[in-house]
Amino acid sequence: MGDSTKSSTSDVINVNHLLVRKAQEAMRESKRQQKILLDHSLANHEVAARIYHSALLLLAANTRQEIAQIIRSYLPPILDVAGAGLLVAKDGILAEENVGTPLTPSFLHSLTAKDGIFLGAPNKAHAQAFTAAALKTPPPKIPPSAAFIALPQDLPATTGAAVLMLGGKAKDSFMPSQGAEMLMQLTTKIAVALAARAPMRPASK
Repeated sequence: MGDSTKSSTSDVINVNHLLVRKAQEAMRESKRQQKILLDHSLANHEVAARIYHSALLLLAANTRQEIAQIIRSYLPPILDVAGAGLLVAKDGILAEENVGTPLTPSFLHSLTAKDGIFLGAPNKAHAQAFTAAALKTPPPKIPPSAAFIALPQDLPATTGAAVLMLGGKAKDSFMPSQGAEMLMQLTTKIAVALAARAPMRPASK
């Protein structure tokens, strides 16, 4: 009788200990998940702020040439990248206006995937694009990671094919698994700014 009571009490203690340990583990996992969500939220907020800052500069530009200069000179420190440049279709309207680095349309399209974006380690074509653009990037001249995002061409005032090129400072600056929503927003803002600043044509007499 006494031994049975002791065994029953011991079982209760063991179960309570197990439940407490499970609860502690669940609490630690909950805190870990909360930290991950908070980190992601802060990172997204920082990226959104950078995109907003970039948009303000694009709004302040008076000409398409100024937009191209903003991309090369001001986007790198704002976005914290090694370099940035605009690639445009050779013989297109932007190339004629000396906006961006001119490349053949076929080569330009080869820089991005079917969905119009590339994120990751630069391949041979990407390296050629960086060399052609002659960006003022710190060594190495070919960044360890890159982003190539095609500008949308479905705007009322078309500007022809163009690609935003960004060089990452580290191998993990741009990864294939990363989301591209913010970058797509940026290229849309650039495309709108370019379309809105078409050269004024002289009025016909």
